[in-house]
Amino acid sequence: MCWASAGSIALELTGARARWILSSVDHTSSAADFLPYCDRWELADANRYFAPPPMQPSVSLQSERVDGVLRWSEVTFSADVGVEGVATVVSPASGPAVRGVVLAHGGSDDGRRFFTSEAADLAAQGAAVILPATQVSVENGIDAFAADVRRAVLIERAALDVLVDWAAAPSGGLSFLGHSGGGAIGAVLSAVEPRLARTAIFGYGAGYLARTFSALELARGRRLTSELAAAADWFDPARFVGVARRAHLLVQHGRLDQSVPIADGRAMYEAAASPKFWAEYDWGHGLDADPQARHDRLQFVAHQ
Repeated sequence: MCWASAGSIALELTGARARWILSSVDHTSSAADFLPYCDRWELADANRYFAPPPMQPSVSLQSERVDGVLRWSEVTFSADVGVEGVATVVSPASGPAVRGVVLAHGGSDDGRRFFTSEAADLAAQGAAVILPATQVSVENGIDAFAADVRRAVLIERAALDVLVDWAAAPSGGLSFLGHSGGGAIGAVLSAVEPRLARTAIFGYGAGYLARTFSALELARGRRLTSELAAAADWFDPARFVGVARRAHLLVQHGRLDQSVPIADGRAMYEAAASPKFWAEYDWGHGLDADPQARHDRLQFVAHQ
């Protein structure tokens, strides 16, 4: 069930009524009150739902150390009203960054620790790399999931601002690398974030979310409702990667992945607009640890 608030009035939104009701309201509150997944997928709705606030994020340096040729900075930054991002920034200790990279972990908890080694490799080749912490859970229903996704997207979009405005990365060569749940965010960004030149999604794919929601409902003794199925379909990555874009897309998947089957990755790749590239590996879900997959991502972002 989808709801939006307008002042002190709660509106139930279903089907095609969603946009009509919203267009009839003086909608002066944030885009978070707009729930487009109640209706069919449209790019204009996605752009509105994931629109960043009209402000540059303020950055606060929490700690910093220099380790050899690399600088490690822990920062916080504003991503929206009431939304604060927490991130690790890895950059060359001397000299300007030659490119900017967002490295996004998956899972429902802070998974930055799995990607610090890859961030160091990227920074050693001259990149400023930011690893934001995000949490996206599928356990609490579609509305909570949608709010988590929107928050994560806003944090990752603000992270691009941090790279350019705080870490002094060139604005013309920005890349996003997202694993698993981070890949879900990468799919959204591929459609709504025009600053990206390269996007890599690894360990995620089409159909995974609907299947996950169905399994959760069955475990609770319920059947998947048509409303929940439609909302899961709205967030399916195939919807987003199919949008025409200038950014190059790399889709990586492990043949031995038992968390997200490789068929999901292939289905997302087939739905994607060009330019796109497919790579598969004799590995499982954790492509953060596969040396060849890491090497391929390194090469992918280096060849702008």
